Amino acid sequence: AVIVNIPAGDSRRGIEITGEGVVLEKFKLNVARANGIALYTSKNIVIRNITLTMTGAGYSEGIVAYASNNGLLLEKVTISNTIMGVSCNSAACTNWKLSGVKITNKTSADGSGADCFANESGQNLFLKNVEVAGCTADGIDVKGSNVLLVNPWVHNVSRNGIKLWNGGDIINALVVDTGADVSIYLGDRGYSRLINSTIALPSHHGRAYILASGYNEIASDMKIEIINSIIYQNGVNNGAILYMPNINGTNRTLKIQNNLFYITRGLVETEPNTDRYFTNAEYNNRFNINPLFVRAGVSGDFHLTARSPALNRG
Repeated sequence: AVIVNIPAGDSRRGIEITGEGVVLEKFKLNVARANGIALYTSKNIVIRNITLTMTGAGYSEGIVAYASNNGLLLEKVTISNTIMGVSCNSAACTNWKLSGVKITNKTSADGSGADCFANESGQNLFLKNVEVAGCTADGIDVKGSNVLLVNPWVHNVSRNGIKLWNGGDIINALVVDTGADVSIYLGDRGYSRLINSTIALPSHHGRAYILASGYNEIASDMKIEIINSIIYQNGVNNGAILYMPNINGTNRTLKIQNNLFYITRGLVETEPNTDRYFTNAEYNNRFNINPLFVRAGVSGDFHLTARSPALNRG
């Protein structure tokens, strides 16, 4: 493969892209600057079969949209040694697809600016077969709408694993070893689904929850479904599956169905009296038995053994 080395210099960016229909593919990019690839006002950009390594010692970003972008495909892209992996934080980004992307951040003290994947605004965001690890902040943090995550693998994350502030679907996810008190945050509004997923071993030292919603007291419609999923040992002090501190809407529905729960404090925990706002709640086929993974652990194998009680039950 072609190797491109970009040393430190006057510019903060390694490669800058603007315009329409630009394609970058089939090379290894080593960048000793603050940003690897910068997107400005752009449309229909393709970045595929690229390995991007940030080689500088200071703050570093992998691929960042600094202006509006409509149409980005990241396919078979590996990004490493970043503090912020992939981000859209200055303007709306729409019609993004990430497929076969791996992002490995390095440890930093940058707090909320150290997500592996972050989106501040936009819509139509599709992440498939994306792995994120080593994030000092959140693994996947999305404030846009119309979001679909398929086969995400989130692990070794200092804060939340996945945040979908305005709803979306999480399908066939594996989220392991998250450091905040909540593995997945589902925002305050919209329709959110967690389907066919495994959420395991939050490393938070206090009470940990698998999912949370309603941090902000907003009187908006909300629908949450947790279906065909495995929840495994959620925290040292084993919080509830779902934590909802502020539920203040008139049309809020909850469906929890065909799941296996192992070592949890309870199903739903709310602040006093807030549970009265939920309607049509369903708690079907929940269990509290060991799913019998091949090797449970922070670096474990979460495939099911032949003796697993979760086989053929979804």
